[in-house]
Amino acid sequence: MTKTVDGTWVSYSGTARIDLAIVLVAVAAGMVYAGTRLRRPVRLPRPSETAAGIMVVAWLLAIAAFLACAGQYVSAMRQHHLLHGLPPHPISPVTGACAVVIFVTILIVARSHRWPVRLASAAIGAMAAPMVFEFPFDLIVMARTYPPIPPDPVTYRVLFFAPLFLVEFATLSFLTLAPMVRLTRSTVFSFALMLAVFAAWALSGFAFPATPGPFAFNALSKILAFTTALTLFLPQRSEASTSPELAPPVRSASSITGDLAPLSGGPAAAGGCGRARPIPSPPLERGIGNTARGRITCMSAALKSMITDLVSGLEPADDLGREHRRNALSWLAGTDDIFRRVKPLTPSPHLVSYFLLVDRPAGSVLLCDHRLSGLWLPTGGHVEPGEHPLGTIRREAVEELGVTAQPDAVFQDRPFFLTMTETVGPPALRHVDVSLWFALAGRVGQPLHPDQREFTQVRWWTAAELRHAGLDRFEPHLLRALDALGLGC
Repeated sequence: MTKTVDGTWVSYSGTARIDLAIVLVAVAAGMVYAGTRLRRPVRLPRPSETAAGIMVVAWLLAIAAFLACAGQYVSAMRQHHLLHGLPPHPISPVTGACAVVIFVTILIVARSHRWPVRLASAAIGAMAAPMVFEFPFDLIVMARTYPPIPPDPVTYRVLFFAPLFLVEFATLSFLTLAPMVRLTRSTVFSFALMLAVFAAWALSGFAFPATPGPFAFNALSKILAFTTALTLFLPQRSEASTSPELAPPVRSASSITGDLAPLSGGPAAAGGCGRARPIPSPPLERGIGNTARGRITCMSAALKSMITDLVSGLEPADDLGREHRRNALSWLAGTDDIFRRVKPLTPSPHLVSYFLLVDRPAGSVLLCDHRLSGLWLPTGGHVEPGEHPLGTIRREAVEELGVTAQPDAVFQDRPFFLTMTETVGPPALRHVDVSLWFALAGRVGQPLHPDQREFTQVRWWTAAELRHAGLDRFEPHLLRALDALGLGC
């Protein structure tokens, strides 16, 4: 059978092109199914500073190995007089244009972050996006590269592609360094669509883009690869309020309106940040029972489901975080008695909502010097019986700081962190707080009205300032929380 060669690889023909198309369609269908099973955005685990350094070194070594092997490959081609007549790759301008577009787009959508984070994220996105295309593409053309190099074409192909795959994997691993990255349904569906275009290209022979048809397939699939990478960086709105499994019980319009009424007037209105929307308290059924007498307050199934969803939706970045989430889910599965009913410790554990005011451009968070504990802590408080944790944040923002709760641009109305911590103080009063940490949009210098009964002072801190101050007077998991926020670097 005649083989068609228009460029640097041999086209597929006969049953080979049909087999390739079937495989690609099957993989694309599997990706679509996986996307339908992805209920919420998944945050990639962030490596430690040591691991990040190792990743950079591995990437540089992979590039060095590829350049050395590619040099040997080109030298062999030159030795056998195979370099002449190779066509230019017409898709390169498309790749360059897409790289510029994704770099600029990420800079724009990351405007709530500091400039170093914005630039690093944009660079990572522009570097990783071509690899989304190149890895499956290289697998398809690897065995059909042209011209073959004697005396052993297979050996030379391995010499070229093995280090190239290492470079591709190492570059894609940098996505874990970007705090904005979330794996979403859009990501999976975009990648599946790229594979579907590959399948259509395969039916036509997966030919080199020297003619309009193959060029169109190559350009479209390249654009979809960059689109796939871009979806990883786009801000995501929480699905908690729209998920059908978590729909709250139907109540009267008046009661729902009352729950959703925004705060207005007084210091809360004066302390708002920008023009972001306030966080409402979700419409929930209140539990039944007299908490003043210490009786267990009943919790609706909808509220229990919502709180469990908040915990299970977290993506911890380290072993301790995974242990805390696992223990919290086990605790929630084993009891409905999760709210503090009697001060200071009944029951133990019980649920707490923390929040950090975050100024992303400044890389700063607001902490309060707590009178009772003697520690610098985030603001927040105990979740009242029958209260949604977001309702706690909304209430405590007014009570403790005199501000209206405005959602963080990255995490919106979902927690970014969870801890299970034993409190300090006399042994007889110690208990375990299960704390959901939320992020609120803030601004260094914004008007604040802190509760002087609880705090001796409040101030904005960067991660570098916290490290230099020493951590003995700070919440023990604070630096881990800043890492989860994307402010730890």
